[in-house]
Amino acid sequence: MKRRHWFVGTAAMGLAWSGTSRSQGKPLRIVVPYPPGGSADLLARLIAKPLGDVLGVSTVVDNRPGANGAIGARDAAQSPPDGSTLVIVTDGMYSILPHMLPPGGKDHIRDLAPVTHLMETPLIIAVRPDLGVADLPELVRLAKARPEQLTFAANNTSSTHFIAFETLKKQAGIRVRHIPYSGSGPALLALLGGQVDIMVGTAQMKPQADGKVVYIAVTSRRRYPLLPQVPTVGETYPGFDQPAALGLMTARGTPPEVIARLGSAINKVLHDPANARSLMETGAGVVTGGEAAEFGALIERQRAARADLIKELNIKA
Repeated sequence: MKRRHWFVGTAAMGLAWSGTSRSQGKPLRIVVPYPPGGSADLLARLIAKPLGDVLGVSTVVDNRPGANGAIGARDAAQSPPDGSTLVIVTDGMYSILPHMLPPGGKDHIRDLAPVTHLMETPLIIAVRPDLGVADLPELVRLAKARPEQLTFAANNTSSTHFIAFETLKKQAGIRVRHIPYSGSGPALLALLGGQVDIMVGTAQMKPQADGKVVYIAVTSRRRYPLLPQVPTVGETYPGFDQPAALGLMTARGTPPEVIARLGSAINKVLHDPANARSLMETGAGVVTGGEAAEFGALIERQRAARADLIKELNIKA
């Protein structure tokens, strides 16, 4: 009887999330599979309260870092399939890491269900001022003149930051050494301190980096509104498009109507003009949103495309 009562309660949870009574619904937990301070954490904390207000429940942001996001993904996948736990996922988690698992490794993304695509975060390629380059063509010319001598800082080999610059290296025909860092914060410190020549980071670097580094390109299809003067890589190498993406997933088996209700609430929060502006200004990214099926299709497209890319570039974990 207790189990039956619990099941009925969770099935009715969507009604509680209509905003009628905060006490009727389970608290909503948003798992961030990375340490505090990064783009995923910032995004979760910016949307948590307004999302809870729309759903009529309390919210908590739960950082579960480790294993390039796999620990947080596993935690969310093992939660009850009732929509009360969401996890922020990055394109690195769902389209890069699965291709680098050791034999027998678990792909926890397959145990999650898409809810919505949240944002795209253009990556920024920056160089130290004394490198003497002002734009991407100049950087490419310098790299060709000094093969294997320049260095670039980026996260580990399962990150979009690394994949984006490796793709650029291939298209430009240059050889630049990768120096791995645990995140954009340490990488920026290395760039500012002159330990590396180039960095691939997000717009969150701007408050510390403005006026201290040279922004030479963004990796997205379109120019970034916060840096409208900075060209895209695609303006030099047509077709280049390697932004970082963020989305929300929940435990597989969650009823479709619950996922749809969650997605509707999240999209309402994302597309509120004040929220969208705040997300942009804090460097979290450009709002996308959309339905669960659209996000699921994006995951499969990016996973397939990057499988070929990782094999072609011979990238190892």
